[in-house]
Amino acid sequence: MKLDQSEQRISHAFSQITVDTTNLEAGVKNRLHSGPKSAPRLRFKIAAALAALLVLAAGSVYAAVSLGAFDRFIADHNPFFAEILEPVEIYATDQGIRVEVIGAGQFGNSAIVYLSVQDVSGQNRLTERTWMWLNMSMSMNSSGIYFNRETNTAYFEYIFTRGATNPLRLSFDHIIFNDGYEEVAFPISLVELEEAFDVIYLPSFNFDYLLLPQGEGNFPALPSPGCRLWDSSEGHRQWISNMGIIDGHLHIQTGSTHHPRTGGPSSTVSVELLAPGGMPVTDAFHTNFGTNADFQHHEWANGYHGLQYAFIESIFPINIDELEHYTLTLRNHFRYGTEGNWDVTIYFDDTSGQMRKWEGSADIGEFVLEGMILSPLGIRFTGSFEYHGERVRFGNEIAVETPEGIIPLRPSGGSYFPPRWSFDVFAIAHSPIDAASITAVIVDGVRIVVK
Repeated sequence: MKLDQSEQRISHAFSQITVDTTNLEAGVKNRLHSGPKSAPRLRFKIAAALAALLVLAAGSVYAAVSLGAFDRFIADHNPFFAEILEPVEIYATDQGIRVEVIGAGQFGNSAIVYLSVQDVSGQNRLTERTWMWLNMSMSMNSSGIYFNRETNTAYFEYIFTRGATNPLRLSFDHIIFNDGYEEVAFPISLVELEEAFDVIYLPSFNFDYLLLPQGEGNFPALPSPGCRLWDSSEGHRQWISNMGIIDGHLHIQTGSTHHPRTGGPSSTVSVELLAPGGMPVTDAFHTNFGTNADFQHHEWANGYHGLQYAFIESIFPINIDELEHYTLTLRNHFRYGTEGNWDVTIYFDDTSGQMRKWEGSADIGEFVLEGMILSPLGIRFTGSFEYHGERVRFGNEIAVETPEGIIPLRPSGGSYFPPRWSFDVFAIAHSPIDAASITAVIVDGVRIVVK
């Protein structure tokens, strides 16, 4: 059931009434299958007679209503998808950070969610570069909308193109306060470098090293990673591990504590080498490897278990006789935040009446389109294709045809599944579209009539 603005204000007004529900609250929440942090927002269709009762206290009620997070967000930011949103206003707080879902809309397995992140501890830790890790496997597009310095609040739009359910549970486990780069003066003189003598022979994440001179076990020689020639300001999470000249190549090795989810660096130091004439020297080779806490080579057969450090090796071709004319610069990637548990559950109205389904067969290049689900949020395409080893992409240009004209959509990527090689792709509308008014869908010049 969709509430209009007046009904939403009335509902918000009721939410401001304080009632002693010491025992009732727990019972209601249990029956609604929701924890105290993610209780569903109760929405009511208020009869005119009940609305009249509120008029008696219009001054105080309207003042409270005007402060509602949903109405305030719509008024301040006027998001493109405002007309298909339901007010939610549920939140979770951990580590002094409050994550609130302000409004959302769900259509089939796609959804749009607007949320805010606020530092309520008074420390003002959030910045314009704040972002969050969603601890879930869902296809999505996210973007920042606005950062309020006064309240230390960041606002975000999340569009889930596949995997959305009703109810929809969102779980965040990392909030990044700041993420960016800073230029750092290189602390080591190249003139002082000598032929590296403490070397190791390691396999790596990629195959560039096969082009290097081979040593023990047919692996290239790399400087030993147990050193720390320079530490960043990132709490010793990244550093220059080692440098040296091996077989006429300059090796610069940077280390970092590994990312707990991907096994790669949690943050990186990028190195730029300028030739005597001032032009950048493209690193001839670039390779990665991992070690345990004792800097012993990590066996990837064990997955991430035991992995402690991730290293990046940049290998430059240089003229050893002109080392004093080369210039090294560092670009330090910093990232800091906090871990915690921010879980919210969103309950949606039934929106199936706003959606349409198409089934059939339409050839679009090497793809066979077999199904479409049309909704105010966009279109989901499914079908199959023959795979010949090349990279594929369905729908470079997608639009819908309506009585008012042609409306372009934004391809957002998708998934391509072996062995039958089926695809599942979503195209996002720039603003809500009326699925009932769509007469045809156009994909890369192919017009598919929708009846």
